[in-house]
Amino acid sequence: MDMQNRTAFVTGAAGGIGREAAKAFAAAGATVYAADIAPGIPETEQALGLPGRIHALALDVRDEAAVSAMIDRIVDETGRLDYAFNNAGILLPTLEDEWDVASFQRCFDINVIGVLKCLKHELRVMTARGEGAIVNTSSIAGLVGLPGSVAYAGSKHAVIGMTKAAALQHAPAGIRVNAVCPGPTDTPMTAVSRERRGSGKPLGSVPLGRTADAAEIAAAAVWLCSDAASYVTGHALVVDGGFTTG
Repeated sequence: MDMQNRTAFVTGAAGGIGREAAKAFAAAGATVYAADIAPGIPETEQALGLPGRIHALALDVRDEAAVSAMIDRIVDETGRLDYAFNNAGILLPTLEDEWDVASFQRCFDINVIGVLKCLKHELRVMTARGEGAIVNTSSIAGLVGLPGSVAYAGSKHAVIGMTKAAALQHAPAGIRVNAVCPGPTDTPMTAVSRERRGSGKPLGSVPLGRTADAAEIAAAAVWLCSDAASYVTGHALVVDGGFTTG
């Protein structure tokens, strides 16, 4: 995939799928703004192994003013925003938190409202240019029910609905909006899931016999943004090793 002279914005980029996506966009030639709230996020692009291509920045997706300012900064510095990967999200740390209203709200504030705020300002600048591609991170929990995931599954179902609505509304403007739905994946969030369930094993049985590497999910997200997926919009791409097939 040739992304030379293009610009990408990735949230939740300090680790896991977001970090791998930032690297993949950069490896394809894009200039990448990699944002995350996590303490200790690298302050320089060298930390992600591609000097000069990746700019690692701090951002709380719940702060709309900060989101808007960052999108404007990207356009000011590069003259464009071609791709956005709205990947920031959380899984509540305990099963009890799923039924706590404040914790439930926090999950939605990041997983849903955070995506909304990013979408709003990404679409604002992409509409002005008449082109762009956006991918939102949902989950297999956005397609099927998973035990002990009331808040998380609810939030990820919402992401798919938002994705489809935005895709329909903005297709005439030349903007594609899709979602990626990871299955069991080796990330810090997977570790939280295993701890919640008191099991060292992945959730359920994956027909391919293993969990995904974060880079495999990132590759799917980058493909959805690329010209190779130029006729794909409003789609929720499942990358789960066959988990939801049977």
